[in-house]
Amino acid sequence: MSPVTRRTFAFGAAMVLAASAFAAPAAAQDEPPMGGTAVAGEWQAATQLNPYIPNAVKDYEAIAPILRPLVTVNSDGQWEPEFLTELPSIENGGVVPDEDGDGFTVKLNMMPDLVWSDGEPFTLNDFAWNLDWAIETAQAGVGCATCTVFNPIVDTSLEGDAYWAPENRYIESVTVSDDGLSADVKFRQNYAGWLGVLNQQLIAPHFWENIADEDINGTAVPGNDVLLEMPVNGPFLISAASSEGIDYVPNPLWTADTGPYLDQLRLRFYGSKDGEFTAFLNGEIDVTLNTTMADVKALQSVDPSIGRAQVDDSWMYEHLDFNHESTEVGLDDPMVREALRMAINKPQLIDVLFPGAGLAPANSVSPPSVWWASSVPDHEYDPEGAAALLDEAGWVFDPELGGRAKDGNVMRLWMCTSSGNPLRLTTLGRIAQDWAAIDVATNIQTEDPMVYFGSWDETTTETDCNIYRGSFDVSLYTSLLSGDPYGNYYYSYHSSQPATDAFPGGTNITRVQSESLDAALDNLGAQIDPAGIVEASKSIHDEIDAAVHEVPLYYRPEPMGVSNRLGGLEKGNPSTMTKLWDVENWYIQE
Repeated sequence: MSPVTRRTFAFGAAMVLAASAFAAPAAAQDEPPMGGTAVAGEWQAATQLNPYIPNAVKDYEAIAPILRPLVTVNSDGQWEPEFLTELPSIENGGVVPDEDGDGFTVKLNMMPDLVWSDGEPFTLNDFAWNLDWAIETAQAGVGCATCTVFNPIVDTSLEGDAYWAPENRYIESVTVSDDGLSADVKFRQNYAGWLGVLNQQLIAPHFWENIADEDINGTAVPGNDVLLEMPVNGPFLISAASSEGIDYVPNPLWTADTGPYLDQLRLRFYGSKDGEFTAFLNGEIDVTLNTTMADVKALQSVDPSIGRAQVDDSWMYEHLDFNHESTEVGLDDPMVREALRMAINKPQLIDVLFPGAGLAPANSVSPPSVWWASSVPDHEYDPEGAAALLDEAGWVFDPELGGRAKDGNVMRLWMCTSSGNPLRLTTLGRIAQDWAAIDVATNIQTEDPMVYFGSWDETTTETDCNIYRGSFDVSLYTSLLSGDPYGNYYYSYHSSQPATDAFPGGTNITRVQSESLDAALDNLGAQIDPAGIVEASKSIHDEIDAAVHEVPLYYRPEPMGVSNRLGGLEKGNPSTMTKLWDVENWYIQE
């Protein structure tokens, strides 16, 4: 899977539609058996154990068993407190709007007697320290992917000291009680993504405040023994780490009501998907990680006496982005973008990619499983209409130039995606065929994922395919939504968010500039009531669809191979980047 990009950086946060969306306590049931070892297989090796450092899926998998946030999202998309006594809401008095309606306070109450794995108290003082550390780390240029989501910035267009100034943060203050068990988090403005602040995995201040920058940035797995010694608040501890994998044992000071039931959890790195799948088919691993729909056939070939292929919903979707600054090929014109969308035969594409899977084409930028999903209508495949629309937009076929042209410019679209992904290459090839049928020429290029998804720096300056620099006409990749609509969409579409030399962290990949979309995004950001967030999100979906800022292709189900001996893993979590989100519930059934 590709490195974490775009909406994935907003990992965390969702609000619920109604009080009923909050998870109810589970019914009493027999206690699972204790003991045994479960093995999870990953085809890529983890490299980082610091949740703030830019990570790929493989790293979130390694971190999930050891570090947890204050609140989590369960497999049904419902919010659950991890370490809080209850989820703050307007209804229970945990969210208190300011009298002028432009700001609010979130009241936190932490479970008593919580400790880190080394026995040190775990309180809301640690949460407050993480907020400060996040900003200090981001300001120091260490490369923090989630810092300004955890401690959000009001105006990301500012530069230098103004950008980092305390008055440019949504969080005005955090007041913690003397016992550390309650805190008031004051937001100076209304902010729809406030629950995301509670959904960041936390690190132990008494350990990390003594860690040098080179260790913070260093490769943690393997080779950085300093980071392997860190106190954790999750259900497991790391007992060993190498290039072959990571071994975990139960955290004896884990204080949750459930688990862990395993004596040991082993995460194994196989170097290739073939190696991972062979191990699963041979009954050597219990769960396959970081797999896609392209892997379903391989997983389904498992002997039923060994295991099964399980396919769950996800919050990932594959999509095309149009570069709105590609004016020479007309991509700044919504009529052109609409014509190109109309010419894509999505049903046929999906049948080619996933024969017999029964996947429906995507239309909205929100998969139907998310709590704020919109009802954008289906888009019909209409190549004749697409050709007519291009003619109307002034892009007519010129036999001398060998394609559609306007004002002497030939429409030849530079299509980019990551290398090493046959599924994406096939996707672009099929779409290129569809566009050729309406006389639109294309060039397809793949780029190493570390370059294609690379940050705005000297290493990506000259590449022909880099999404943050806008080095493409059309790009193809996957986005994983967090549970926070505002975090998903503001950073992806607001006119203040394209990456520049002055703002290298910008994530407006399409480089869209729209006053009406900005207004809709700002309206979403001002919502703190769940119903208001839903309605504001749907209006954004409608505008993105109407202006064809991007083309969703399909929502990606999440497959995994699961052994028959593993219990407690009922289904994956569509809101996370890892299947290890609930390993405390896993057990071995003989």
